[in-house]
This record gives sequence, structure tokens and C-alpha cells, in this order.
Amino acid sequence: MFASVIYTLILMAAIAGFNVVYVSFFLKEHQVPLIFRNPDSSIYYDIQRAKILFFIVFMILSGIMCSINFYDVDASCLHTFDEENFGSTSVDLY
Repeated sequence: MFASVIYTLILMAAIAGFNVVYVSFFLKEHQVPLIFRNPDSSIYYDIQRAKILFFIVFMILSGIMCSINFYDVDASCLHTFDEENFGSTSVDLY
């Protein structure tokens, strides 16, 4: 449980550092991957596309953090808490 939270935080820190430091200051024109290049685009646009991709990955990881933090292994599910009144097979809730 806590190992996955720590691992996600390490990934988030690595991606944030890579995006802020390396992509912004040290990425040269010949180092931009071909997936970010267009024949008629400038290097500024190509680097911005790389930054946006890494930011999207960062946002996905930050969304994962919420579900990992509030995950309780021993909690009973809503469908199996009270099987007589509300169960996984009952469809009539009125």
C-alpha cells in the first residue's frame, strides 16, 4: 500500500524534474523524438508538445494518487455489506 504511494510519488517527482529541468533547458533540436516533430513546425512547438505529453503523464499519476490513498483493503463493499437489503443480485432498489 505505502510502497505504491511512494513509488507513484517518485515517478511524479522524476517526471516533473525531467519536464521542468531537462526538457526546458537541455533538450536540443536534434534530440527531439520524431513523434513530436512535424515538417512545418518550429523547434519551440516541438518542445512544447513534449512538455505537454509529460504534463499529461504527471496529471494521470496525480489522479492515481487519490485512488491509492483512499483505498482500504479490509473495507466491505456496498454490495456485500448488507446482502439481504442490497446485494449484488438485487436490481429493485425501491
